[in-house]
Amino acid sequence: MNRTDITRALDDLLFTPDLDLDEAIDRHTVTLTLTDGRTSRIEVHLFARMAPDGRFRTVEETTRPLTDHPDDEHLGLIH
Repeated sequence: MNRTDITRALDDLLFTPDLDLDEAIDRHTVTLTLTDGRTSRIEVHLFARMAPDGRFRTVEETTRPLTDHPDDEHLGLIH
């Protein structure tokens, strides 16, 4: 799978009217700067079903930390 950034992926989904997609899959990396100045990175895998009008109908994401800090295991979790 070729890596793409989230901006390009969303542009492709939102601004390419001839795309005939019922499902969308993307993998992207998110870089976070925390309030203490530390930087963390997580990889996000996105799986979506599209509505007929082109909007997301459902989105499921799974994440994994790419940095090796004990607090990073909680990034991307919904509590």
